[in-house]
Amino acid sequence: MNRPNFLLILFVGTGFATAASTSAFAEETRRELPKWEAGIGFGYVGFEHYPSSNQVTHLALPFPAFQYRGDVLRADDREGAKVYLVKRHGWDLQLGGLGFPPLASSTNEARRGMEDLPALGALGPQLVRSLNDEATLKFGVYQAVAATWLALRPAGGLWEVSVSYQKAFDLRGRNGFWGVEETSVSLAMNVIGASQEVHNLYFTVPAGQATSDRPAYNARAGILESQVSYFQSFKRGNFTFYVGARISDYSLSASRESPLHKVDHTVAGLLGLTYTLYQSKQTGVPDREAAGALDKLRRDKK
Repeated sequence: MNRPNFLLILFVGTGFATAASTSAFAEETRRELPKWEAGIGFGYVGFEHYPSSNQVTHLALPFPAFQYRGDVLRADDREGAKVYLVKRHGWDLQLGGLGFPPLASSTNEARRGMEDLPALGALGPQLVRSLNDEATLKFGVYQAVAATWLALRPAGGLWEVSVSYQKAFDLRGRNGFWGVEETSVSLAMNVIGASQEVHNLYFTVPAGQATSDRPAYNARAGILESQVSYFQSFKRGNFTFYVGARISDYSLSASRESPLHKVDHTVAGLLGLTYTLYQSKQTGVPDREAAGALDKLRRDKK
């Protein structure tokens, strides 16, 4: 297995584990849950090679499923894994991020002959405003890091504005479809912008790598993409099935004139199934009682 493919499987497996963890949000609204749960899962995901690519990667693979319900670090709530830094009534400061998978350029027609794309992870603060019990507005600023084989390097920055809606339904005692006990639905819309360094990674064509079909191009900073996404989980006993889809729009991308920009719209999807094997006897902390790490630090000093 070559290095980009190994990084791709690692990236997608981590994404499966994070996506699966969001299903626990439905449970938390109804009853007390263990502090942690561990299990296994299997899923399929299809997604574009890189932003605005007209080629798609299809993967089906097993993955570990883990959920943790601490008062600061959480991996089971409305937006997957996150860390509360400051928590106030209606306002949160969180640690969050974004990610983009690696790509072996030899597998992509538009990029053939160019350098492989590294996995790109981005981490930074998010300011989150709760509009009501189901809807939130978020603004995040992230430092991007490019990951190659056992090497990391800074890779510019990204920003994100999003609005999301989550709703949980307890179906126990209601003769739910195929015995489904609980389901949760998540809808989101977001706009992602990126620095010139990030745009360069995906859209710049150096003169030495230009061809008759791929002229030289210098990317610039600006909007990267906008997205509409859907995710839903269905829980029955120790099993949880989930389905998700994302539509990305690149028509406003700052690098739309790049020869590597192939389409204005892409569609990604996922299906998965997890089974819980182990869980703690200790009860987890409900999201509404979670605390910020900086708040706890300040209280501990008093």
